[in-house]
Amino acid sequence: MIKSLLSATGIIGSALLLSACSSSGTDTGASQPAQLTPLVVTGQDNCQNVSLKQGQPLVVRFESNPSTGYQWSLLQESSILQLEGSHFVEPRNEDGKPPMVGAPGVHEWQFSTRQKGLDTLVFTYQQPWERTSYRKVECHVSVE
Repeated sequence: MIKSLLSATGIIGSALLLSACSSSGTDTGASQPAQLTPLVVTGQDNCQNVSLKQGQPLVVRFESNPSTGYQWSLLQESSILQLEGSHFVEPRNEDGKPPMVGAPGVHEWQFSTRQKGLDTLVFTYQQPWERTSYRKVECHVSVE
């Protein structure tokens, strides 16, 4: 009787131990806030009034063609946004062939939010040796 009781206790104890070991021990993230999806703004018209939530990344994209000598520049940075990066994205053909020489691509900026508030990002499209810009875009940004 004692032998069968010890055996049953051993089996139950082993099962409990194995079930505890099989737990992944990783946090499900339920206690952490969910990552917000970046807001992607393309073109001059979509950049007029931009509303973000605190912690939401912003991506600004403008068509660009550096082969013409024109390039986009960020003239005025923001007090509520932090510039995280900026780069030119070359054009790609769907068939995998190289794009035509002189084909436009996209200039992209990535921002994170610093704090709540209102501000304006100012971008210009011009040739670096020219004093006046070909195009100027102001993005009015609010972070809630």
